[in-house]
Amino acid sequence: MRRRFPWSVLFIATALLALAAVPVWVRQEVMSNETGIARLEQARRGAAQLETNHARQMSRFQEYLLTGSLVPLSQYHALVSRADTVYTELERTLWQTSDDTAELLAAALNVRTVAIQWHLEHRSVLESPDSIPGFLQGLRADLDRYEELLRLSGELRDLLSERVDRAQLAVLDTRRLQNTVTTILVFMALLATIAVARLARTLNTAVVEATTRREDALRARREIDAVLEATAEAVLGIDLSGRIISLNQAGSRLLGFTEEDARGRRFHRVLHAGFPVPEETGELPEARAMRAALLTGKAVDGIDGQVHPRRGGVAEVRWSLRPLVDGPEIRGAVITLTDMREVRGVEQALRRAMRAREETMAVVGHDLRSPLSSIAAAAELLLDVPLPEDRRRLQLESIQSAAERMTRLIGDLMDLTRIDAGGLRVSLREAVLPPILERALRLAEPRAAQDGVRLVRGWSEGLPAVRLDDHRILQVLSNLIANALRYTHRGGCVEVGAARSEGEVEVWVRDDGSGIAAEDLPYLWDPFWQPDRDRQARQEGAGLGLAIVKGIVEAHGGEVRVRSTPGEGSRFAFTLPRSGAPATPPSPPHGSS
Repeated sequence: MRRRFPWSVLFIATALLALAAVPVWVRQEVMSNETGIARLEQARRGAAQLETNHARQMSRFQEYLLTGSLVPLSQYHALVSRADTVYTELERTLWQTSDDTAELLAAALNVRTVAIQWHLEHRSVLESPDSIPGFLQGLRADLDRYEELLRLSGELRDLLSERVDRAQLAVLDTRRLQNTVTTILVFMALLATIAVARLARTLNTAVVEATTRREDALRARREIDAVLEATAEAVLGIDLSGRIISLNQAGSRLLGFTEEDARGRRFHRVLHAGFPVPEETGELPEARAMRAALLTGKAVDGIDGQVHPRRGGVAEVRWSLRPLVDGPEIRGAVITLTDMREVRGVEQALRRAMRAREETMAVVGHDLRSPLSSIAAAAELLLDVPLPEDRRRLQLESIQSAAERMTRLIGDLMDLTRIDAGGLRVSLREAVLPPILERALRLAEPRAAQDGVRLVRGWSEGLPAVRLDDHRILQVLSNLIANALRYTHRGGCVEVGAARSEGEVEVWVRDDGSGIAAEDLPYLWDPFWQPDRDRQARQEGAGLGLAIVKGIVEAHGGEVRVRSTPGEGSRFAFTLPRSGAPATPPSPPHGSS
């Protein structure tokens, strides 16, 4: 069956090619014959024109003999010239007709030769009218030559007609041959198609079964590949010789190899591509573990180690190894690498946050104990010692100042709690910023004068109205200005400015102080976090101000930004939507899911 199937297909293909080729061949033959017929028809018309022309020449010549008039003489010469043109066209057409033109050209040449001889006999009469009587005596010979000319012209015409009929018969024969061959080929193709259909029906079941098995295998392979690609761990397949046979996308990202590049390389050359290691060194723990797993079939779990990616550097990983078993036979091994860098980073961030929280809570406790001690001491003094009015008022002001300091700290803690819970509320109204900016600067002027720092106004007139909560935006500005003053040296400058932009107004506080290190910028907005740039400054606050700033601005539908260069200063900015512009939805609060 398998032997007959290709022959049947070959037979059908041959029949189809023949079906396509036969019409092309027939068309070429027919076109060639039709071209020949057209030229023969043209030649036949030329022969007929010659007969007619000869008859007219004889008529004009006889009229000249009888009358001696110059008019028929002129017409006779014109007909002779026209006959020469027809002879030339006839010969050129016969040369283009076909290869078998000798007989036709000979017949045309005979006609032309006799015509020339006939015209030469007329020359003496045409040149000298006095010779007409003598010519009339021999007129019988001239008529005989004319009859010979007409006979030869008729034979040429008949010969051309025969050739036309023969070519038309050839066209009909070619078309009949086409019909016959086409019918035979169609019948043969039909028989072959029936044979192939019977064979195909027999093979269909086997093909369907094979296709089903292949699809099942491909589906299973795709599912396995999808699972491997979806996992965040690097998975390497290794054969018994220690060469890579597969690598998932997580492995490609970790090690810097594509699967095509890694396939065929020794596994330790892929794990340590960025660091030269000796061939199959026994000092590599993964090499020893792989050999042990291949020999004993036992798995290796959770060993911390390092890999050296292709792009350079070192990556901390936790690796496991499983033998690749196919029934009772071990085919290789599978190494799984878990990138521990992110885990280590999270652990470090968590430890840093816990340390910052503990330090901040110590600061908060100190900040609460200090005003409480002041309040207790002043109250005890007022109760136990009779004081003059001015001394008594001084102690009461001390109690009030300590209470206000405690109130601010407790308020910051409550604001942060509301922000974390997503419950911070702002009362928005339409307002302009310059009065609020001026008020924030007036509140900061005593501290600025004490620290020897110059405050600069950096906004212009004509700022558009925005929707804001006066109290909350003043709180934001106060926190930002206080931070700027805290880290600006005596003689420095702090600028508060604002400018319009597309759909919003940007407000900024810029200083020329100590600046912030690049590695500290991502943590600025975290509560209880402060940079290590100034231990004295860390004792002045609890690290809640910027976290509160971010929460308030986002509650207004704006966003906060910071740019800083160590040694040159910092620029903290926030945006507020202009009045009538759609506000950007606030981002999720700290700690929300």
